[in-house]
Order: sequence, then C-alpha cells, then structure tokens
Amino acid sequence: MQARFENCIIRANNATTNGGAIYNENANTTWVNCLIVNNTAPNGASIYNNASLPTLLNLTIADNTGAQGAALYNASGSSARIVNTVSVKNNSDIVNNASTPSYENSLIQGIGGVTSTTTVFDANYSLLTTSPALNAGKNNPASIAFPAKDLKGKSRIIDTNVDIGAFERNKTQTITVAALTKKYGDEPFTHGTATSGLPLEYTSSNTSIAIIENGKIKPVGAGTATITLKQSGNDSEYDACTSNRFLINCK
Repeated sequence: MQARFENCIIRANNATTNGGAIYNENANTTWVNCLIVNNTAPNGASIYNNASLPTLLNLTIADNTGAQGAALYNASGSSARIVNTVSVKNNSDIVNNASTPSYENSLIQGIGGVTSTTTVFDANYSLLTTSPALNAGKNNPASIAFPAKDLKGKSRIIDTNVDIGAFERNKTQTITVAALTKKYGDEPFTHGTATSGLPLEYTSSNTSIAIIENGKIKPVGAGTATITLKQSGNDSEYDACTSNRFLINCK
C-alpha cells in the first residue's frame, strides 16, 4: 500500500541535514493539494527524495530556505512525478542528482526558465489574476485519483482547466449599471447586473429619497440619491466585485 497525503499544510520546520519538510526514503508516496512553505534544511528544505518515486499533485512550494534544492531535491534515482505543481520563491533551485523526474503542467524553480522571482501568487499563496498558473494544469492526469476540492475546500476546477498549485482561483466579475429616473411611489426594484449572475447588494446615500427594502431599491421621496452596488462573490466560483454606483432621480 502506498501512502497518500492530501490537504496538508507543512510550515516552518527545520532539519540539520536533509528534508526540512518532507524526507522520502525508498518511498512511493503521493502528495495532493499541499502547501509546503517556510521550511529550512541544507538540502531539500521543502522535499528531499532519496531513491524514491513520489507523486506530487497540485502542490504549492515556496519560501523554503537551504543551500541546495530548497525548491525540491531528488537524489539516487528519485524519479518524482510532478503534476500541476508550483515551486517558486525558494532561495535555491531544484536539484536532480542522478534522478530524472517528470514534469506535467508545472512551474518549478530552475526548470524551463522558471526562477525564484517568477510572479505566481500573493503573500497568502492565492493565485494572482495575471498568474501563469491560472487554467494551466492538467484536468485528468493519468493514474492519479484527482481531488474534487482544493486545499480551501473550493471546487478543484472552476474555469476551463484546473489551476496549478494547491489553491484554485475564483473567477473575477464586474457590475454594469446606468443612471435611472423613477417616480416617488414606484414599486421597489432591482437595477444593474453582475457578470456572474449573482444577486447585487445595495446601499443608499440618502434614505429620505430611496431606501433598501428586502434587497430592492424603494423610492420614498423626491430628489436624488446615489445607490452603491456590490457583489460579495462566493466560495465556489467568483471573487467579490469592486463596488459600482448610479444616480437615481426620483420625481
């Protein structure tokens, strides 16, 4: 039986020789949706593989510190299978010592032009909107049980393709709205649309002109008011949206 580790956060560990976070010795382990950060060791601060054949699926590896292979260290014929994984911002590149790992849809420091400064995520390891990891993963890697959720419990595939790394990024959305004229006494109404199709939330700058009642705008007096709209997003698919405004003129 092969050990499988899923939805792990391995942070701020230290080793005096090899493998600050993980040390695989003659092991065929599988690691899925794991965040491996801020670990320290002279060799392989994140993961040290010795004569091992591990599988790394959707890992985020970053901010690990060591003289050699802080990004990842493979030794003695360790042919790691690296899938949908990102390893950047470590202080030393991957080391392959008599080892030939395979890379599938991954961003690994020291491989293919990926460097310690390659911009992928923010300080919380959430992918940026311009990240090269967005929609860049492999949806159905062969011979691996693919997870339904990411490390935060969101859907593992939100857009067309799975994202690289432990965290799936939500889609962005925008709000469209125009100025509007209403009559005092008109029925409560909604106005504006979010590209997500999710319901909008409203606030009024002047409650003597318009109030918000049961999620709708209700004209209550003559004059003008600024209505602010926002959409809070959801955990499963969309980010919160920057607020927008429109002017309502009640006659």
